Amino acid sequence: MSKTKKIVLIVIATILVVLLGAAAYAYNLIGSTKDSELNTENISVNENVEDSSVINIAIFGVDGRVGVEGNRSDVIMIASLDTTKNTVKLTSVMRDTFCEGDTSDGTTFQKINAAYAFGGAELAVKTINQNFDMNISDYVTISFESMISIVDALGGVDVDIANDTVLAYLNNAIASSNSTYGRSDAQIDSTGVHTLNGGQALSYARIRYSDSDYQRTERQREIVQAIFNKARTSDAVSVADAIAQIFPYMKTSMSVSKIIGYAKLVMVSPDLSFSDFRVPTDEYSVSGYIDGVWYLFPNTLVDNARALHQYIYGDDVNYEPSETVQSISDQITNYANTRTE
Repeated sequence: MSKTKKIVLIVIATILVVLLGAAAYAYNLIGSTKDSELNTENISVNENVEDSSVINIAIFGVDGRVGVEGNRSDVIMIASLDTTKNTVKLTSVMRDTFCEGDTSDGTTFQKINAAYAFGGAELAVKTINQNFDMNISDYVTISFESMISIVDALGGVDVDIANDTVLAYLNNAIASSNSTYGRSDAQIDSTGVHTLNGGQALSYARIRYSDSDYQRTERQREIVQAIFNKARTSDAVSVADAIAQIFPYMKTSMSVSKIIGYAKLVMVSPDLSFSDFRVPTDEYSVSGYIDGVWYLFPNTLVDNARALHQYIYGDDVNYEPSETVQSISDQITNYANTRTE
């Protein structure tokens, strides 16, 4: 294999690691992204792992600067890299999910996106682990602002705008984004496939009212996959630039050696496939208000935990919810039964 081809393979591999939270190449350039490792005694890691060849990493998107305390995680994803099947699975955790978690005011149940505001990445990871029996011990936090620079560095990403309603809300979001970020991004004139620049892509991922928050999370995953697909077909200089752009807006618990290890796992697999999922599922959730606040109740939580484990590890996974998840599930069901529509 030629030296040039090896370099291209490494760059392709590292863009996947960016989507999981880091990139070995740019990480060596900007070491300030590294936070301290999470304390495994404090994050409720499930030791009964179904398949050790699957690596799960939490990804948090915050609407503000990464280092600012009090940010809620507007985007919550679990990236699952299967090192034997060469797959990457992205699971969105709905931000309004009613769950158990520590808070600063002593209450126990809250929206899952509040965990990051109350206790940063460590509490956010703990909350995912204890409510879904997950084994996450690494995370990445990315500011939304990074998407603009990444997409622009890649020359835009292709997105299919589904209908006129989405189009109208997209153009409203673009106008708002232009005002916020001092840009002059053009309006989109029709539905269908368009190549969006960074500001337009960020606006697309943040549309809230054209349909539902379910579709919003689908758009977020769509943009992540579009970035990956564009990077795989871009030249090495553009990819390296995109990787470097993300680091001023990112924090992670992963060490350089761990990132390089993940890069090695994927750089010989250019045929990696993506799929996506979300929890709570339609089948096992209800929505409503408690004390005037709208929540999405995983009803029941044990069924959602089973669905998540089956998605990540396969339908034949040997998973039974822990006593902790069963207890939380019963309590959430009780709350759900008192909700108002």
